[in-house]
Amino acid sequence: MEVLNVLEKKIAGLIELIKELRLENAALAQGNLALEQNNEFLKDQIEKLQASLLERPQEFALTKNAVDDLIKNIDFLIEHEQEQ
Repeated sequence: MEVLNVLEKKIAGLIELIKELRLENAALAQGNLALEQNNEFLKDQIEKLQASLLERPQEFALTKNAVDDLIKNIDFLIEHEQEQ
């Protein structure tokens, strides 16, 4: 009879352990889902940054052209003023 009591206690302990592990597993699954969502958000941010970096050389070229044109116009105005 004592052997049955020992077995009963061990089985009850195992059942409790299973319950705890299931709760832990559910919490880990929720954490995993949150990490996956965060991962997707970060991937989107990286893609936006990469697209932005690809546009930068074009913006720099346009800005350089605009500045070059301004310098030419200023030079022209200065030459025109000196001629008068």
